[in-house]
Amino acid sequence: MCIRDRNDELLLQNVTSDHLNEKIIQRLNTLDDVILEVFNERLGKLSFEVEEKKLNVKLVRFQEEMLRQIQLVKGQVQNRQKHFETQQSQFQSKSNTHERKLTSNFACVDKGLEKLKKSVTKELQNCLLYTSPSPRDS
Repeated sequence: MCIRDRNDELLLQNVTSDHLNEKIIQRLNTLDDVILEVFNERLGKLSFEVEEKKLNVKLVRFQEEMLRQIQLVKGQVQNRQKHFETQQSQFQSKSNTHERKLTSNFACVDKGLEKLKKSVTKELQNCLLYTSPSPRDS
């Protein structure tokens, strides 16, 4: 083998090697692109999942706050209902007391009127009626 053939062979090897390197680099770039694309896609999904989890956490917190508010309002309604029932009971009790007093007072008035009637009747029965002689009687 002569030097020239050897140089050609080396040159051919270099060209082939360069070509192979180019293909390898192209493949690596393609792989880099694919890896970057997959990474971005997964990152996007992860970002979406993180945002979704944040929204879910916010939703759960909102629901918990609404339940607390509902319980608070429910407690206030129950307290007002108890207060109303207490006032109603007190009113009924006072009403019954007043009714008993009125009944008692009417009974006293009735007794007083009865006594007055008896007294007036007795006075009228004991009263002598004075009559003057009539001009016809003479």
